[in-house]
Amino acid sequence: MKLIPVAETSSEYWLAAWVAVRLCCIAILIRFESLPALLKRLSSTHRHSVGTVDTDRVIRIVKRVCRLPCFRPPIFPRICLRQSLVLYDVLTRMGCPVEIYLGINKTGERLAAHSWVALDGKPIADNAPKDTFRILYKYPTALPVGYPSATR
Repeated sequence: MKLIPVAETSSEYWLAAWVAVRLCCIAILIRFESLPALLKRLSSTHRHSVGTVDTDRVIRIVKRVCRLPCFRPPIFPRICLRQSLVLYDVLTRMGCPVEIYLGINKTGERLAAHSWVALDGKPIADNAPKDTFRILYKYPTALPVGYPSATR
């Protein structure tokens, strides 16, 4: 089996390590804060650069780190939520106009929940069909003037 590296450059490895640390912090914070309070905390952090890493590469690195086996134990949120929270955190810090969504889908007796992040109104890093989920929560509920928002 060929291993695919999480990152290629030193700045990407630093980003991957930082994402891993943020995953651990979020796993703890989500147990003590409501989701709106956690998202507000993530939104109020200072913006900073991730070096020479572009947004698409940041998204790929976050996806890979979130899928590492060490983040699968029950202490961590399920994959879609942990990925959405970290993507929201990282991209917000980069100054990107992102929104996080939580939705549900009820088919017969089966109830499914899902979360995803949208950048410029378009879902990113996720292949689940958003049209099948009824949006229950979106953060931020209103974006600053000049930012496009998702239409639903």
